Amino acid sequence: MMPLLARLLLIGFAASASLVYSQPRNRPPSQSVLKPEADNSTQAELDSFEVAEGYAVHLFADETNGVVNPVCMSWDGAGRLWVLCTWAYPQLKPVENPDDKLLILEDTDKDGRADKTTVFADGLNMPTGFALGHGGVYVGEGTDLIHLADTDGDGVADSRRVVLTGFGTGDTHQNINSFTWSPGGELFFCQGLHAFSRIETSRGISRLDEDGTWRLRPLKLQLDAFSKTSSGANPWGILFGNWGEPFVKSNSTGVSELLPSMISAERATRTRGGKMKIGETRIKSMIIELAESPHLPDDMQGEFLVAGYFARDVNRFQLEKDSSGHRLIGKPDLMRSSHNAFRPVDIRIGPDGAIYIADWFNPIIGHYQASLRHPDRDKTRGRIWRVSAKDRPLARAPNFEQLSADELCEQLESNWRYERYQAKRRLADMPNDRAIAAVRRWMARLPEDDPNLERHLFEAIGVFEAHEVVNKSLLQRLLRSTDSRARAYATRVLGRWCYRIKSPLELLERMVTDENSRVRLEAIVACSEIDAPESIIVAAKALNHPMDRFTRHALEQTTFALASQWQPALRSGNLSFEEPEHLVFVLKETADQQTVATVWELLEANKMPPDDTESLMSLLVEIGNEKDLRWVLERAEALPSVLREFDEAFQVRQIKPAGDLAKPLGRIILSQDRDAMLQAIRLAGLWRVEELTNQILQVYSDDGNSPRLRSMALESLGHLMGLRALPMMREALDDSSVAIQQAALITLCELDIAIAAEEASEILRQSDNEADTRRILTPFFGYEKGLASLSSELVKKPIAVEAAEALRSALAAAGRHDSELDSWLLSSDKNGSALGAIAY
Repeated sequence: MMPLLARLLLIGFAASASLVYSQPRNRPPSQSVLKPEADNSTQAELDSFEVAEGYAVHLFADETNGVVNPVCMSWDGAGRLWVLCTWAYPQLKPVENPDDKLLILEDTDKDGRADKTTVFADGLNMPTGFALGHGGVYVGEGTDLIHLADTDGDGVADSRRVVLTGFGTGDTHQNINSFTWSPGGELFFCQGLHAFSRIETSRGISRLDEDGTWRLRPLKLQLDAFSKTSSGANPWGILFGNWGEPFVKSNSTGVSELLPSMISAERATRTRGGKMKIGETRIKSMIIELAESPHLPDDMQGEFLVAGYFARDVNRFQLEKDSSGHRLIGKPDLMRSSHNAFRPVDIRIGPDGAIYIADWFNPIIGHYQASLRHPDRDKTRGRIWRVSAKDRPLARAPNFEQLSADELCEQLESNWRYERYQAKRRLADMPNDRAIAAVRRWMARLPEDDPNLERHLFEAIGVFEAHEVVNKSLLQRLLRSTDSRARAYATRVLGRWCYRIKSPLELLERMVTDENSRVRLEAIVACSEIDAPESIIVAAKALNHPMDRFTRHALEQTTFALASQWQPALRSGNLSFEEPEHLVFVLKETADQQTVATVWELLEANKMPPDDTESLMSLLVEIGNEKDLRWVLERAEALPSVLREFDEAFQVRQIKPAGDLAKPLGRIILSQDRDAMLQAIRLAGLWRVEELTNQILQVYSDDGNSPRLRSMALESLGHLMGLRALPMMREALDDSSVAIQQAALITLCELDIAIAAEEASEILRQSDNEADTRRILTPFFGYEKGLASLSSELVKKPIAVEAAEALRSALAAAGRHDSELDSWLLSSDKNGSALGAIAY
């Protein structure tokens, strides 16, 4: 198993889509295998740091404290730093026994330097992550999720329990990692690309193939998998925002919204989570931490911090809203190092409010790029650095392990994220009756006019969640909150508690049409939790509001996840969508042969409203075969919108209806529906239905028809007649209708670009109107040699000054350039009659 750093180094992390860097934008020279430094002392490394103005770096711990190759770290309620170290990575020698360790570091004299080390657990084999909880610590070790506990109070684990087993171990740096508690007491963690997991639980086998994110509800041992959640193949890093917003880091460069991908991996499609990327770093990185504490300056509060193990830096990003999701804006780095062994792999805010950085310390961080036995791999060092703000007092968090349940509840009112987190974790570890009773007492004391009441209730419901206790009244209150952030999180809880409360879909129907897009996003995801045909009806109502890439992705995944529920009900006639758009969306998203069969069944039953029937016919054209298209064509004579789908199907899939096409198209051309006639004439040309040539010629020749209809007929005739249509096109260039002139020019370009250029050049020499000139030029821009052909004709004869000016302006507006034409426009006519006076 590879530690945090190693995994990140191999795969790569990220953080912001639109980064702003203080350093040059070019790719840093850092790689996974670097030359060892001559001086590996802590002072040499400290001297290598370039730190943002106003900050200072100090050593908190190093190899003298037992820290070697730290993978990750976490603070406990007593203010002690737990650090997971591995000597075994990337591979043990056959004669060696694994002896990786989980350490507890303490700064007993409060001088900012660890002075006490306790080995809580040893004999571990390449552990890749851990989380403190439930009286001990959860550790990811190979195929197992284990729980270690100290039952006799000596600070050393004496109990080991395998909680779950069967996690994939296809590659050591891709094993389960990034253990992170959600606000509701769920344990989230990740796995990488080559991991194929099959975990037996009391609820059946949980599966996750390749990269994704796990969610464990420990008290119920409910394990859910979400596939392809990050923008890279190896996610490493999960963060929850102050209102529970989930984010995931890839081991490449990207940071992604996690929420839209929190749909069952076994039922949703395996769409790469890169679609949900909100930002990225320049080069591989890992982990996300939220910079928030009373010690840090205001301009850093709320920023994302990312560990750049490849570039040997720590990146900063500002989080902004972006529709129902977010975006990251890059800021100048917090720090960077020129020392080849500096490898930041984890970042945590400490109980003093400072920023702590785990330094893997190794010139080699990967295992694909160098021999597993490479002598330059450093297995003797590791550092923990502390970054503090100069001239600002350190914070001082209480010892949460000494607080009563009531005192812990009061800490939930803290303005500091660290204190709220530690209080909630302690409450989650307490016996159910003590914690829940204390939270109820605390809630009863909260004044109704408290401006932070919604925030406090958000923290409270998380305690109920962690103890698997349903509080419906609190849930309903938050669902009605005036703060959209509270409504959004409550909607997620509604999905979690959906089988333990009455009529959850009725509540979700209100949330999926909420005025706030984030609430709607949460509602879509919550609908995916309810295995009922009606769930997709409710989720699809989000389409009644503007959709963005986050809500659309979530609805696409939800459609797949619920397909086994809604597809049979739809085929049997027991499910009806309110809007045709909703029905078409879900059918299109699950388009396969079964979908085609479903559409056929619905159409042949002939029980659909007209709008639904038209939408289904359009969908059948989009996804069906030649016979399906023929069936629709026979019934679409007065449905222009359906006929337009034939055009797109031919352009995209090169497919057209089976059988004779002249008769059905001929009937439509003779109809009185002008829009349908237009589409039929266009299709006749695209499909080369030569039997209709004379009929379309009559349409074009009838001066009583509209210019729009005649111009469409002219273009179609070009397709049908080929070069035989050239005389007709030349004649049409003199037509009084601009639409017909344009249609003729477009068709000429398709038939013979040289002839089109010859004709157009004559027109351009006489045009002194920029708009008319642009209209003549535009068809040539679509051809590789279009502008060059036109240029060759233009330079053969002089051009009036006014026409040249119009030509020059039109070309500039279109951003087009031809060297021969440019030279000609810049040349001067000795007689002064052409464009010699024109200058750029």
